[in-house]
Amino acid sequence: MEPVNFSGDKRIFIADQFYDINNPKRRELHRNYIRQCLDNFKDNDNVIQFISAEFTGPLYFVNFWIDVIAEWKRETGKNPLIALSTTKDVQDAILNDPIRSKAVNIIDIRYWHYKIDGLYAPMGGKNLAPRQHARKMKVGKVDYEQVYKAVNEYREKYPDKAVIFNASDYPKMAWAILMAGGSCAELKLEDENLLNDLPKMSVISSNDDFDMIGNSDKGYLIYGKKAGNISINISKGKYRLYSIDKSSYRINVEVKSLQSDGNRSIAIPDASKVYWLKKI
Repeated sequence: MEPVNFSGDKRIFIADQFYDINNPKRRELHRNYIRQCLDNFKDNDNVIQFISAEFTGPLYFVNFWIDVIAEWKRETGKNPLIALSTTKDVQDAILNDPIRSKAVNIIDIRYWHYKIDGLYAPMGGKNLAPRQHARKMKVGKVDYEQVYKAVNEYREKYPDKAVIFNASDYPKMAWAILMAGGSCAELKLEDENLLNDLPKMSVISSNDDFDMIGNSDKGYLIYGKKAGNISINISKGKYRLYSIDKSSYRINVEVKSLQSDGNRSIAIPDASKVYWLKKI
């Protein structure tokens, strides 16, 4: 709420009152609102439920939010898509909760991120909006490696959940999100074959030279970090090699037919491109 309320020369922390679920009237208002949000889209399978926009609230309120969702699911038999979009400390606490974590379908990395020199992770329940946290803490610079680390770390730790990234430098880091196994990366790819194959691909390998995702029946996508020859393990068969410009997304055929017996050396002549091995 702005402008900030003051009593004399002291700030009044409205958030403490707003999130007070020990107040029976306020608790019932919150419960009814959460249930109404779920009711509004109960027949829509493509709607994702978030706790709110710019949420930096306390853990106890997120626990309450999830408990109300669980109650509603038991009553209705519906299974809405639930995204956990909170500060890192709250997010980790929920994901480590053996009961409440089951309600989460999507992990949204939005209010924290790895940075080149460490971690930017404000804590929840501090009566500060995201922009206020950013004024008090060093947000830091973010590049491909930091985004990849955040997304892949959570994707590997919680393989039953999708991971999306909306933190620093999104959507510029869309390639990192995709290559780390994340979802909803904002890439302007138009090839229907590639778009159909990508959801079936998973992370294969990652090192200092390249990252690779793939599917033994569909093919592989290789993100080269520097020019040179790389050795990869792929399923036996015949492939067509394409290059994809990282910025323009233009796709070109590099090799029409390429045979693999399981191990293959691939040339990465241009680090500004991603290479797609399409099984044919």
